[in-house]
Amino acid sequence: MDTTKRKQQQQAWHVRNKEKNNARSREYYQQNKESANSRRKLWREDNSERQKEYDKDYEARNREARKEKNKKWRENNPEKYKLNKDEYLSRKTSATPQWYEAALVKQIYLKRDELSKLWGFQLHVDHVIPLQGENVCGLHCWDNLQILEATLNISKSNNY
Repeated sequence: MDTTKRKQQQQAWHVRNKEKNNARSREYYQQNKESANSRRKLWREDNSERQKEYDKDYEARNREARKEKNKKWRENNPEKYKLNKDEYLSRKTSATPQWYEAALVKQIYLKRDELSKLWGFQLHVDHVIPLQGENVCGLHCWDNLQILEATLNISKSNNY
């Protein structure tokens, strides 16, 4: 049988049996979480450029839905949201040196906004050395800040 014809038949089967296939995938994942997660992690490492493109595309396609989901979570968990926000502000305040130059930091945030509008995707201001890292803790000052694509910043988390 022709491989393209077989591939088309397989795709048609998956479309017709989407629920059945999804249920089977969920069941497999529940029974094999550890190996599935390690395979997924390896794939992401081997295909980092494809993963970045996928993340950027996903962010663009689901921006409004994610905003709505985050808004609902904040509304349903006001104590946790306030606690997280307070903890972040506390870390940021304790990491701000006495020689902090507010005007320079403000310029970085303004530049981020300008570039986001110009390029058409979301950018974040990131601490190069995280405020709360595992091995090191950085300062909240202009020379520890960089402008990063949102997906990269989120994936970076608290890593140096």
